[in-house]
Amino acid sequence: KSFSGKTSLFANDNAQFPDRLNYSEKQTWLDIPIYVRYQRTYGNWMPYVYLGYSANLLLNAKASTTFDNLESTGTNSSEVNDVNISSQRKLFSTAWLGGIGTRYRIGLRYITLEARYSGGMNNVLKEGNEYALVDDVYNTDLLFKNPRVDSDFRMNHISVMIGYVWPLYKPRRIEEKQSWLKSIFNKKENE
Repeated sequence: KSFSGKTSLFANDNAQFPDRLNYSEKQTWLDIPIYVRYQRTYGNWMPYVYLGYSANLLLNAKASTTFDNLESTGTNSSEVNDVNISSQRKLFSTAWLGGIGTRYRIGLRYITLEARYSGGMNNVLKEGNEYALVDDVYNTDLLFKNPRVDSDFRMNHISVMIGYVWPLYKPRRIEEKQSWLKSIFNKKENE
């Protein structure tokens, strides 16, 4: 998951040259969804809808910033890439999710098309760490390389999936076998 933003920071003496801060953040999450799915079959088409809950674990969060100091003589830029900001994010998050999709059967294989929405249920920003504080000590790496203060936010996202399912096995119908006890009674009935 990633997001970005642009901010005009300060207005110099001449308002036509505002400073700009471009910010992007990339996060890596492990999502564990649990949902209920309802599916119908219409020939080879199998449409479905689902609704559920997701527990999410943050694995990594990195930020990149570019600061443009615009002056009448030109632009003075500084860029910082991949600053680890995991200490400013909560490790665990939750979300509700819902989706709609369909599968189309081709022999034993399927083509799948799905759209999903996930809505964050809690704040991702660690409270008290907005100003590069980690355990009540300023992290100078965050303070000087990531010159912005986060607001509270939740992670919401939409995803679209197109897939092809090719099973590694060929399912067969199992013939019903009679137990030895049932076969004894069938012999007595036939006699």
